[in-house]
Amino acid sequence: MLGDVIQYNEEDDAAWEHAAIVVRFDTNCGRPLVASHSPNIAEVDFMSVVQHVKTRFIHIERSDGYPPVNTRITQGSDDAGINPTGCVFSATNNEVYLGTCSSGGNITSGFRFNNIQVPKNATIKYALVTFTVDGTYTNPINVEIYGEDAANSATFTSGSPPSSRSTPYPPALWNISDTWSLSLRRTTPQLSSVIEKIVERGDWAPGNSLSIIIKNAAGSTAHRRVIAIERFGFSPNLSPARFIAAYDIATSSFSYNSLGSQDGWILESTETSDIGGSRNSGSSSFRLGDDVANKQYRSTLHFDTSNLPDTAVITSVILKIKQQGSVTGTDPFTTHGGLLIDIQKPYFGTAASLANADFQATAGQSTIATFDPVPASGWYTALLSSSAFPHINLAGTTQFRLYFTLDDNNDLGADYMAFSSGNNVTVANRPQLIINYYIP
Repeated sequence: MLGDVIQYNEEDDAAWEHAAIVVRFDTNCGRPLVASHSPNIAEVDFMSVVQHVKTRFIHIERSDGYPPVNTRITQGSDDAGINPTGCVFSATNNEVYLGTCSSGGNITSGFRFNNIQVPKNATIKYALVTFTVDGTYTNPINVEIYGEDAANSATFTSGSPPSSRSTPYPPALWNISDTWSLSLRRTTPQLSSVIEKIVERGDWAPGNSLSIIIKNAAGSTAHRRVIAIERFGFSPNLSPARFIAAYDIATSSFSYNSLGSQDGWILESTETSDIGGSRNSGSSSFRLGDDVANKQYRSTLHFDTSNLPDTAVITSVILKIKQQGSVTGTDPFTTHGGLLIDIQKPYFGTAASLANADFQATAGQSTIATFDPVPASGWYTALLSSSAFPHINLAGTTQFRLYFTLDDNNDLGADYMAFSSGNNVTVANRPQLIINYYIP
């Protein structure tokens, strides 16, 4: 991908002495072009970089993107194929072959990758397999790269070798003509269309396994080989095949305002009780901080999230609150630590309506986020941890409890901020819950 970094070294030591950045994609050769930071900047084929003894790829992903998949072969039976000597299947060789057998028969090899965290129906931005190659090989070969048409690919055995796997969809073509030498790294062409056919299956699920099947193309009469996991076991500098991919998914979004009849603040009964003593659910604002007796204010916000689809997979949740009026006393963001959030579904305590006991009621999960202490146009924002997503109620209501880390600053002075509640006459100022999700 544009902007990705390739680090490389002439020696197999701990240092990374050189780096290049992907600047363009050459549609003629089907490979990225890279440039380095030097007085003589020039675009070169990335193959001239990855031929070095030690190479690593650094993918730079947008902060609002989804984490790339990066996984390698981990067991012997997951990289397997036909050995050109005798043209027979093996799942235990130190290398995996591509091309043709010595007798002229075609070689079919397979590479199975596990725990692929890609959602169903995702759009694959890119997908590649990288190999450590053996050699020296100079004879050109042409191969076809398929994806097995299976929702959760099984490991390879003599009874279920790569050649027996279903591959009904068009392959990606890999024309290999450069010199291969032991320990060099080589990367397939783009496999996006191949992988999309797998994740489009109705029975695909994140965390499943997929297999890449490589077959000899018509007219190719030589062979080459790549390093298998067995050889990696006694030569750790020779890595087995690695699958790298990134994806996008079509997401939808709902934005909710809190319901004022269940919103409100709860004031601690005494300074050190940790028990609610009084409450207010009818005000146009709620309070966070402490009062003149060093008693803590906590507040709950109530949202009806029942219109989320039953099959929604949540990708992000944002909670926003808007300051109302001026700070009373000292700004608690400067003295009381972070503004924290707990979550519970369908509500804290025994009923949806605000109760004193909601102050200390058990949360579904505590401290799921901390508000950014710097507001934007009066709005304070918190991005919830993904661990909180299971506590978003797809079939009912969801409540949040807000409070500062430090219950009070022990100055016997009121120090609190007020924020617009769900009762505020201006709907646009009420607390907002923004949920992004997709339907698998």
